[in-house]
Amino acid sequence: MVQAGIDASRGVQPIREVWVMRARIFNETRSVELASDAEIAGSFLARLRGLLGRSELPQGAGLVIEPCSSVHGIGMRFAIDVVFLDRNNHVAYAMRLPRYGFSPIVRGARCAIELPQGTLQATRTARGDIVAIVPLSP
Repeated sequence: MVQAGIDASRGVQPIREVWVMRARIFNETRSVELASDAEIAGSFLARLRGLLGRSELPQGAGLVIEPCSSVHGIGMRFAIDVVFLDRNNHVAYAMRLPRYGFSPIVRGARCAIELPQGTLQATRTARGDIVAIVPLSP
């Protein structure tokens, strides 16, 4: 999807693409997969949109937002689990985010990974775990 901007000398021109990459998210500490087909929000607009407008986040899915040190559930139709990673890919904070809820600002967080509700409990993912984000081939 391309967003258009106005350049007075050239009329309407594409200025920014909304692009998304895919990745596998793996908790290396516990040897368990968190998401088999997560999206990596690859632009400001993709990060801004996040999960808004979706009716669900299916099992095996997820969204990586980087940079990110806090998230909110305003406008969300469902609760999610959120993992914040530090610059060394250690879990700095993990939580369940209710609809319309807010996370704290997580000091030292590099990115947030939004996952289906129940993923953290099912995988026993906790603070200090090492999480790998492995890009999938296009």
